[in-house]
Amino acid sequence: MGGGSYISRLLGAKQKDKAEQVASTALITGAIIAIITAVLMLCALNPLLRFMGATDSILPYARNYTMIFIVSTIFSSTNVASGNLAVSQGASTVSLVGMITGAVLNMILDPILIYKLDMGVRGAAAATLISQLVTLSVYIWFFKSGKSYVRFGFSLFRPAKETYKEVIKIGLSMLFLQVLSSISMSLITRGARAYGDEAVAALGVVLRIVTLGSNVVFGYMKGFQPMAGFNYGAKNYTRLKEAIRCSIKWTTVFGVVWTIIIFLTANPLISQFGTDAEFFAIGQIALRANSIMFFTFGFQFTYSTLYLALGKAVPGMVLM
Repeated sequence: MGGGSYISRLLGAKQKDKAEQVASTALITGAIIAIITAVLMLCALNPLLRFMGATDSILPYARNYTMIFIVSTIFSSTNVASGNLAVSQGASTVSLVGMITGAVLNMILDPILIYKLDMGVRGAAAATLISQLVTLSVYIWFFKSGKSYVRFGFSLFRPAKETYKEVIKIGLSMLFLQVLSSISMSLITRGARAYGDEAVAALGVVLRIVTLGSNVVFGYMKGFQPMAGFNYGAKNYTRLKEAIRCSIKWTTVFGVVWTIIIFLTANPLISQFGTDAEFFAIGQIALRANSIMFFTFGFQFTYSTLYLALGKAVPGMVLM
């Protein structure tokens, strides 16, 4: 995300060569960090899963799933970086195609691998791994086919202090957001362990439903960020203000509609994931509680994304 913000501003200022160096440096560095992180997580898998709330009965399943899933994060991290770099140059279509292709393939493979091939939770993780590899192939095709306005290549890799400073000062905000969100979810799950596996399962479902709504806003912000950065770099402030107003309007409308839908359908939604009475009771209360302030989400993220797109790291981090 830090690379995408910087590239948009560089393109707006008509510094294409510099943008290509930043794109290559950000993408290659992101892939290297993903590999290192995956190795560290695999080496500390049991303590990590325990910290995140895995009970004795859940731990074996969590290990079977996570060992494969962590490998897939190497590719998914690279895909996230590639998507941000594609969107930063206005190529939102390729990012959309990559994500939809991976998501649809994942949904198709899940029942096949889990049930038909009797792989259980390993099948779910394998489906994710295969889907991420296919998504990666979409981005590789995009960068290598000449359709990308910004060139990418190892020859353009420039690990310069100035580049990392600009990328990291913006990227740190998203890193803190992701880390704090992960810790928050882990602590919630740990707290639920005292109430049994049904409570852990219910909160797991609730957090994923809430994330679904959040991802819609994140997706909108992914489109807003390059527009804001490009117009700021080009000093087209009228267009920038128009984009801000539009983003606040539509993300707030979505937030209000989503909150209403969740409150009206919490019971049938939770019932789709289990029939246990305790699971249902905890799930429907937790879902409403986690969604009560969602209508403010779009307004908050419009301004936090705006500051990051403009290269204003400190206010962007505070708002995040």
